[in-house]
Amino acid sequence: DLLLDIEIAPCEIARDDDNLALSSRNVYLNVTERKQALAIPKALENIKQAIDRGEKACEKLKKLGLEILETLEVDYLEFCNHKLEPLKTIEPTNTLILVAARVGKTRLLDNLWV
Repeated sequence: DLLLDIEIAPCEIARDDDNLALSSRNVYLNVTERKQALAIPKALENIKQAIDRGEKACEKLKKLGLEILETLEVDYLEFCNHKLEPLKTIEPTNTLILVAARVGKTRLLDNLWV
């Protein structure tokens, strides 16, 4: 009964000067945790660079990202299309990389379209 006619309008993530996604949750991070949190945009950027070099296998890209995020408690690092369907291989211009990770007690989210 709640099938609402909703359309999602994708847009760029607003980021701070250090590239961390802007979020009201960032105020809960101390100085050390803030530095640790920078692994999230770093992982996304490294994955994007690997894709730009030709890597298309999501499993390999996920492994690369998880290596960068190893100091965080990762809830998920996933690849999906615009319909949020899971992907095994990158679909150029139709792939969303989603990350959720805990830094201390703070859960941070980020994503990147590639």
